[in-house]
Amino acid sequence: MKTIDKIQLMLHISQLRAHLDDRRHKLFKDLSFLQALEQCAEKMVHDNEGKVFYLYDVVCFEMLFKQVIIYYANDRICFTYNQCAVDISKKIIAKLESDRIHYVPLRKSFIAVK
Repeated sequence: MKTIDKIQLMLHISQLRAHLDDRRHKLFKDLSFLQALEQCAEKMVHDNEGKVFYLYDVVCFEMLFKQVIIYYANDRICFTYNQCAVDISKKIIAKLESDRIHYVPLRKSFIAVK
């Protein structure tokens, strides 16, 4: 019997490209949630062009993410987290809304293991 182990939530956030185009662009002035994610990551790696950031083991705003991938060039962010009693996706959405960050949900996937 398979059980759900991890959940992935992918969102479109149009402000990401603006940050990529101008790294001095107020350094996440309008994206404080994303700035906090980068600062709270246990490990952060990016591609050679700096267009994709991989954040690992992020504890932020009482949420734990196994991985967060930020695709700056495509205005997308993907959160991977363990399933738990609290719906983390609702907490992510609430945080984005409280920070007035416009988003469009793209996909929510469930990763099962045996």
